[in-house]
Amino acid sequence: MVQSLITTQKPSVVSEGFVMRGDIDSAGILHVEGSVIGTIQADDVNIGTAGLVEGTLTCKNLNIKGQVSGSVVCEELVVAPSAHIKGDVSYVSLTIGSGATIDCEMTCRTVALA
Repeated sequence: MVQSLITTQKPSVVSEGFVMRGDIDSAGILHVEGSVIGTIQADDVNIGTAGLVEGTLTCKNLNIKGQVSGSVVCEELVVAPSAHIKGDVSYVSLTIGSGATIDCEMTCRTVALA
């Protein structure tokens, strides 16, 4: 009998009150409740209401409740009503909640990330 292995990956967390300066490269989920100043590359990124990202962010799925300033490239972008975005954003799918503050150049792509 062959037993299948199910792996669950725990998310990485930048906690509220923590400031990370540099590059983050994650094959899984990244939760940002604190501040990241630098470059993020991950599969999924969730920015909480207290979260701040300044720099370059590349991911498949991005959920923003906090603040993002810089360059964003993602496939699916979900912007909550509490979000503030400034910079350049490139996406395939977009959902924006009423009340979000968006001050950026937005580009809709038809091709997913490689």
